[in-house]
Amino acid sequence: MDMFALDDALAEWEAALPSRRGAARLPLLLPLAWHLRQRDTGRALQLADEAEALLPAAALSPDDAGAAAVRLQLVRAEAAWLSGQLQPADALALQA
Repeated sequence: MDMFALDDALAEWEAALPSRRGAARLPLLLPLAWHLRQRDTGRALQLADEAEALLPAAALSPDDAGAAAVRLQLVRAEAAWLSGQLQPADALALQA
């Protein structure tokens, strides 16, 4: 996953999301949550929650599922850090 995404890419992913159902949403939820973590933290956390709920139903290899779970944990860690919750942020980052 890229470290940064352009606004156009985010808009494309957001536009494609409503037409997807179930685990088919995961390939859009993961990058959206990651790239919105600083731009729209609340939305990123909502997307991360949905993605985490879909992980067990997704046809991912154990390595890919683990990488996705870690990425979502880092979204939560950064959200905590951005809101000034430094100790929880540190704990989440270490856990990831």
